[in-house]
Amino acid sequence: MTTGELLKNIISITALITILWIGGNLFEEFFGSIWRAIFEFLLILMYVIIVLKFRVHLPFLKKKKEDEDISQ
Repeated sequence: MTTGELLKNIISITALITILWIGGNLFEEFFGSIWRAIFEFLLILMYVIIVLKFRVHLPFLKKKKEDEDISQ
């Protein structure tokens, strides 16, 4: 990992923590604690997928391959 990538990750995690803290407080104030938990979970999930580049395998998004005719 290069210095630039490490710096990008540190800045991203700092921004995520700030958004979770401030945004979480606002969500809890207006919508309740359940919605705050959902909001925080979705933000963390987006961070993991976008910044850490984890892949999410959703079976319904895969295209089914058409079976070729055996006689060919």
